[in-house]
Amino acid sequence: QRRKLATERVRIIRDPYSDMSFKELQKLLQDEQLRLESAVNGKDFQAAAEIENKLEPLKEAVESKRPLTRSVLESRIEELQKQIDDALSRKAYTECAPLNDKMEAMVKMR
Repeated sequence: QRRKLATERVRIIRDPYSDMSFKELQKLLQDEQLRLESAVNGKDFQAAAEIENKLEPLKEAVESKRPLTRSVLESRIEELQKQIDDALSRKAYTECAPLNDKMEAMVKMR
């Protein structure tokens, strides 16, 4: 019982947006951006800084849940291939394995 609760808490700490859909995340992002603008306009810079710190993980969560179209998927595969080629040209072989794993996962999504 305690282990399940601890596991759930860790999951929420690592990804607080995991149970939200793409549309819910987009709405939350828009709301936070509006709050940021109003804080800046109201010259409440402390609140603006706190909101801004929350925006980056929120943007990452939105992008991770964005539905992939064929063209987006292909462009991401191309980008990963460029990163792999760059790592190979620099002889940074340790960077290649994780990039290759990501690319293979995306190829499977096709």
